[in-house]
Amino acid sequence: MAYDLITTQIDNRNNHSSLQTLDTFNVGQFYANANLFPDKLFDLKGQPLRMSIFNYPPYNVWWEVPPGTGNANLDGSEDGKSLFVDGTETLLALEFCKLYNCTLHIVIDEEHTWGTVYDNGTGDGSLGNTYERRSDIGVGGQYSWHQFHFFLDLSAPFTRSAATVMCPKPKQRIGLVLLVLPFSNMMWAAEFATLFACIMAIILARLASSRLHREQPVVSTSSTWFEVWAISLLQSRNFVLRHLPETIITVCALISSMLIASAYSGELAGMTTVPQFEEPIDTNRQFAERKMKWGAWHHAWVTSLEDAPDPIVEYLFNSFELISTEALGTRPYSDDFCYPLETLQYGHFAIGDFLTVEKTSFLRLIRDDFYWGHVVAYQYKTWPLKNLYDMHVLYVVQSGLFKYWETCAAAKYQNWKVQLAIATSRRKDKPMPISLQIDHMSGVFIIWGIGCGISTAVFVSEIFFVRFYRKIGIPVQLEGLSLSIKHNRQFYQ
Repeated sequence: MAYDLITTQIDNRNNHSSLQTLDTFNVGQFYANANLFPDKLFDLKGQPLRMSIFNYPPYNVWWEVPPGTGNANLDGSEDGKSLFVDGTETLLALEFCKLYNCTLHIVIDEEHTWGTVYDNGTGDGSLGNTYERRSDIGVGGQYSWHQFHFFLDLSAPFTRSAATVMCPKPKQRIGLVLLVLPFSNMMWAAEFATLFACIMAIILARLASSRLHREQPVVSTSSTWFEVWAISLLQSRNFVLRHLPETIITVCALISSMLIASAYSGELAGMTTVPQFEEPIDTNRQFAERKMKWGAWHHAWVTSLEDAPDPIVEYLFNSFELISTEALGTRPYSDDFCYPLETLQYGHFAIGDFLTVEKTSFLRLIRDDFYWGHVVAYQYKTWPLKNLYDMHVLYVVQSGLFKYWETCAAAKYQNWKVQLAIATSRRKDKPMPISLQIDHMSGVFIIWGIGCGISTAVFVSEIFFVRFYRKIGIPVQLEGLSLSIKHNRQFYQ
C-alpha cells in the first residue's frame, strides 16, 4: 500500500491551505527520496507581517504618502504602499520582509501609544493590539517588562536603553548663603562652641578672682558676650582687665580670632570672586532628597519601577506625573520638575518635541539612570515566525547595522542641536574671576540692616521704659548695656 506524504504550501497572501505532495512511501521506500521537512518559511510569498507602531523617533517614524510610493501598507487599507516608515525597529522589520518575501502592514494607534493589557482580556496600543492579535508584533522602544510576559512573547533584544531625566541646573549662590560657605557645618559648630566656652571662662575667671582678692564682683553677662563677639570680629574694644587669668583668656581669644578671621576672610574673598553654585542633582538619591518631580505622557515610563522594594526607587515611582506632550511643551520652568528622555546604546537620546534648545539651556542631564533595560518587540504567543525573527535580530545586531540605523534616524528625525545640548549639559566651564556685584554683598547688607533694626528697636524701648518708670516714680539709670532700677523704699511703702 502506498502513502502520499503531503504538507501545506504558502501560495499567496490570501491562500493558506493549498496542499503539496512531498513524496510517496510504499513497501519501505520513498519514490522521490525528497526532503520531508522543507523550509516553508524561507519564501513567505508576500504574506503580511502586521506591526503595531506609533511615532517615537528614533525607534519608529511614519507618514502617509501617495499610494504606491511608500515602503509599507496601512493595515486594513486597500491602497498599497501608502505609508513611508523609518526608524530602527521598522527598518529591522523591512529588512526581514525583504529577506523572507513578506509584506509589512502597519497598525497605528497614536492615541494609546504603548497601551496596555487589561484584566478583562482586552488591550489597546502597541501591547494591546499584539495581545488581541490585531498585529503580529508590537514595537516602540519597549523594555522586557515582567508584567506582560504572561500574555505576550518577547523577541531577542535589539539594543540597550535607559530612562533618565533632565533637571534644572544648579543656581548661583548669593546673599546670606554665600556668607556661611567658607566654613563647613562642623567648623561653624566649633566656632560657636569656642565663643560660648570663652564667655563662660571669662565670667568664671572674674568671679574667682574677685572672691580670691575679696573684691566686689563686677560681672555682666551681656557685656562679656559683646566683648568676646567683638574680639571674634576683630573689632576694637576697651578691655578692663584687673587680673592675670582674665588677661590670659582674652589674649588667647584674640590670637585664635585673628587666625580664624583671616582664614574666613581669605576663603570668602575667593568665593565672592569666583561664582559659587548649588550642588547639582547627579544621583537618584539626590533627586529624592530634593523632593523633585518628573512626568511623561504614558505610564510605560514607570512600568519598570513598579513593586520595587528600594525606598529611592519607590519615590521615583510616586513622584511621576501623567502629563501630555503638549502640556510638557508649554509647562513653565520650575525648580522642582524634571523632563524625561531615553539614553540610547550608541550615544544618542530619544527625546520628545517638548525639549527645545531654549529649554535645555536651563536643564542638566543627571548622571544616574532611573532604570535601564533591553529593547524588545512583543509578539503574540504561538506566532510561527518568532524563531525566524529572533535569528534575524541577532544577525542584524552582530553586524553593527543597528548602530548605523540609530545614527541615521537620530540625525534625520531629532533636533541635532538639542542632542548636542543634552550631551554637553554636564560639562563644567572653567570659572573666571568676575567683578563684585550687589548680589554678592547682599548678605552683608541684610545682616547690617537686621542689626540696625534691632538696635533701633532696643533704643526706642529703652526710652519708653525710662519715661514710663520715671512717670510712676521709679528712678532708673543706664548702666552700660542695661537699665538699672534703683529701688525706692518709700515708693514701695
